Amino acid sequence: MTAHDDLSNAVTLGEQVYCSIQAAIADGTLTRGQRITERGLADLLGVSTTPVREAVRQLTQEGMIERLGPRKLHIANLSRTALNETDEIEAELQGLIAKFATRKATGADITKLSALIDDADNEFASLKQRLDEDGVVDESRAPHLFDALRDFHAQLVSIAENPILERLLNQTAALSPEQRATASQLRDPAAIKGIELRYPDHRLILDAIRSGDAERAYRAARDHALSAHGEIRRSA
Repeated sequence: MTAHDDLSNAVTLGEQVYCSIQAAIADGTLTRGQRITERGLADLLGVSTTPVREAVRQLTQEGMIERLGPRKLHIANLSRTALNETDEIEAELQGLIAKFATRKATGADITKLSALIDDADNEFASLKQRLDEDGVVDESRAPHLFDALRDFHAQLVSIAENPILERLLNQTAALSPEQRATASQLRDPAAIKGIELRYPDHRLILDAIRSGDAERAYRAARDHALSAHGEIRRSA
């Protein structure tokens, strides 16, 4: 995700800028502890300082940005304990997304989710085969796997259709290690090994949704998120 990706998805310019700054924090364009200015953010996003000021005010209230003085701002630099607690919060939200998606999913929704997982299965199988045979990662396949899995989780959010929950998830995801992960990191054979351990979780989530078991979907999605966060933070 780039700093501009969400500009067309919100209603007001202030909301668009809010989403874009949040996305920039999530993907590492803006790093924790980085000094920022309203003018610098406006230049980054190609807008005036007025909507930036509105977005910064909201992000400051949410704890994503800290104001040190009238013109001194930086991206919040949370403690290890706070980040770990944020991981737990996000995992619970991911679980609720899966639960609500289970309640609302149509046959067409499940077909789309299945297709995304099928695509991911094919990409992962190719990556794993090349790794087992040659000890190297097929870099041409890694981005496709990365995109398929992200699309699967994004589709769950879309099916859950709860804007309040989605907003809370976006707030916590901006500090998530998994959100900062990029396809380039899949070049590391160790990363593929880590994904292999938790990869079946996606099928567990899908199977629970297909069977209409909202509680099982909740647990599978929550546990998957906790496992992914723990592994990524340990390797960071």
